[in-house]
Amino acid sequence: MPGFEVVVRVARLALESSAEGVESLERSVARTATAYGVDADLVVLPEQVLITERSSGEVGRAAVVRAAPDGSKLLATPNGPVVVVGNFRTIGYNLKDLHARSAPLCKLVLLRLNDEMAGRPQNLNAGDLTVEHVLPKKHGAGSAWRGAFPDAQEREQCTEALGNLVLVSKAQNDKAGNLEFARKHAIYFPTSGAPTLAINEYVRRQKQWTPAQVRERDGELMKRLQALWGFGGEGRRPRPSAGLGLEGPPAR
Repeated sequence: MPGFEVVVRVARLALESSAEGVESLERSVARTATAYGVDADLVVLPEQVLITERSSGEVGRAAVVRAAPDGSKLLATPNGPVVVVGNFRTIGYNLKDLHARSAPLCKLVLLRLNDEMAGRPQNLNAGDLTVEHVLPKKHGAGSAWRGAFPDAQEREQCTEALGNLVLVSKAQNDKAGNLEFARKHAIYFPTSGAPTLAINEYVRRQKQWTPAQVRERDGELMKRLQALWGFGGEGRRPRPSAGLGLEGPPAR
């Protein structure tokens, strides 16, 4: 039996036989995937648990395991392969302001993206990193940020976009505060040529931070998530041609 089918079968047995639900699933999938050399991710939706197999960086096959238990329990295991997202029809929508919806989950997604952009797991200590808004959530009426983002509605949308978020230390986060971009940039990247987290690299290259930069980076990150998890733009349910090979959740 191919390795992916073994992983799926073991996952189903783990969920059926354990009251721990997803925590047991996570351990079982990790052990079995390693033993069979399968590169697998868990995607936990409100109605289903999926296991996806990636091949050469692309999403390969996927299988529905069963109706999902309480996804909030997954936040207790930030170093595992589990990522909680919305259902297929709302994933793209929910990701647009994910930090406002769940800051811990947002950090997990950014860490997952960082691994993907780096080309391999980085084994970072999640506790050492915080999520920082480049365009700050609060700033005065005379702030330079108002000049860079003059439209109030666009400014609000950009503030919570994935494209506006970076991973930095708590000390950097506290120091950056509501400063203008040039001063924040110097705090994020204090030493020229020093190693930079892959997810922060786009920001490092910028000389200014405007809606154009936020939209460009947001689009890049969303495309990577769509390729990684196999969902369509704006939360459309995936089609078999997208490489998942399964139907989306039942229509409501």
